[in-house]
Amino acid sequence: MKYDEFCQELTDDNLRYAVDICSHTPKYKVFIAVTNRNRLYNVIRFVADYITTPSKSIISGDFCEISFSNNSIIYIYAATNKPIKGIRVNYSLVENEIDEKIVNAIIKPMQVDYVYRSENW
Repeated sequence: MKYDEFCQELTDDNLRYAVDICSHTPKYKVFIAVTNRNRLYNVIRFVADYITTPSKSIISGDFCEISFSNNSIIYIYAATNKPIKGIRVNYSLVENEIDEKIVNAIIKPMQVDYVYRSENW
């Protein structure tokens, strides 16, 4: 699968980067796509352990939303062919096992016009 500035491979370092940027950048939105519900809960635990700022979480089936006090949000989703509507994000992380067709059809259309890089903090 081809990755770009918007869509990166799901790794521990990229997860830490996602939490850091959401902690420091107001109204920043990150989308994380995982392969199944078990992975969803593993990623939620990882993110929750790494968060240092106050936040709240909403978990519903195959979807989780973690909100930060600065209005930044991390969405975590167990990817299926089911479309996601109404979400726009600045950055996304995708597990390698997720089919590229799903990434191109469901995840990449959520991209907003800019990507905020860590060196701009």
